[in-house]
Amino acid sequence: MNRFISNFLIIFLFNFCSCEKKVEKEETKIIYNVDEYLKMWFKDKESVKNVKIIDTFCIGERKRAEKDIQDNKLTYFISEFECEFIGMKKHLNKLNIDVKNYDKRHTFVSSFNRNCYQNLMQQEITKRLGQKKIDSLMIIAEEEFVINNPDSLYIRDGIDIRTKYKELLKK
Repeated sequence: MNRFISNFLIIFLFNFCSCEKKVEKEETKIIYNVDEYLKMWFKDKESVKNVKIIDTFCIGERKRAEKDIQDNKLTYFISEFECEFIGMKKHLNKLNIDVKNYDKRHTFVSSFNRNCYQNLMQQEITKRLGQKKIDSLMIIAEEEFVINNPDSLYIRDGIDIRTKYKELLKK
């Protein structure tokens, strides 16, 4: 009986040790844009764990911005929902800076850079004009909006901005 058990154990151990464990190695998928990443994520959140991101969109946007900056084609981005939009457009156009409507997306996905073109333009405009100049133009645009639209409610940080310009509105 001992011999039977020992033979059985030898055969069992031999079979057990010789069995290959099939380990499925997950393939790394390369993603080039945020839309492709989001499709994968919505389909199966686990699928994005093994992803390598190459953000080609930002690479292209950066090249385009660098060329436009070199060609002196600057663009300032501001939401047209901002009351200062029209005033900023008027004042920056005088400085040969185009103004375009743009609402920044405040959400970001993984390693994708959003607003590459807009951010580079903003940095270049700030470098050339200085933040104080941009802030001054924004205040002038705000003042012009309030004067031209005295009946429009304009709330910023919980305060009606028209109260700031009471004296100008009386004229």
